[in-house]
Amino acid sequence: MTTVDVLERGRRSFAAGRWADACAHLADADRDAPLEPADLERSATAAYLTGREADSVALWERAHHLLTRRGDPARRSPPA
Repeated sequence: MTTVDVLERGRRSFAAGRWADACAHLADADRDAPLEPADLERSATAAYLTGREADSVALWERAHHLLTRRGDPARRSPPA
């Protein structure tokens, strides 16, 4: 299975509210290639909703730092 396939599974799991599955798939995709901000936000949200608060905070921080480096630290759009 390719990174793109795993990432898409994570996105579909997130959209369906399958938080544990979303966490697992997004983490797998992140190990293969760093996630983009929207996917980091999805992963952070799913982590929070599965009780993994420390992981959630770390993922939100990564998303924020990435957006700051890109010149968009105040982005407020939720993950699609």
